[in-house]
Amino acid sequence: MRYRFVWLAFFLFLLFGWEKSGRAAATVPLFIQSKGASAPVYAYVANEVQRVGTMYSDRVFEVIDENEHYFFIQYGFVKGMVKKDEAKLGRPYAFTRGPDRLRKSVITTREAQVYSFQNGKKQAIGSIQPGVRYPIKAETALFYLIEFGGRDGIHL
Repeated sequence: MRYRFVWLAFFLFLLFGWEKSGRAAATVPLFIQSKGASAPVYAYVANEVQRVGTMYSDRVFEVIDENEHYFFIQYGFVKGMVKKDEAKLGRPYAFTRGPDRLRKSVITTREAQVYSFQNGKKQAIGSIQPGVRYPIKAETALFYLIEFGGRDGIHL
């Protein structure tokens, strides 16, 4: 009888102990927003750091990485960089994201405003500088659906 208990305990340890020991600790995602009216977004373009866009105040964006000087947000095909002294931590927010469907991109010819809809109202969340290539998720006759800083937005 004692051996059955030992085998049962050993089996349960294998079943539950090993399964959990190999998992990475779940991290809580960070969100940022600009400290002022807006914050510039930078990225490496042709091996140089260039301003590629702007994130507007009171809008939160999901952080995908950070270092000593920058928060990184998903910005099209690249990591957008926002200086830590121009951003602050924002409250967590659950964004509704559409699936990635199209493998197309557009190049902006002028500064392009990006909007989201909250409570039935169109709100500007940021802008993309002229000459920046940006992937699109969906396309209609009126707008492109893009992902901007971890959230879906439309570019008219």
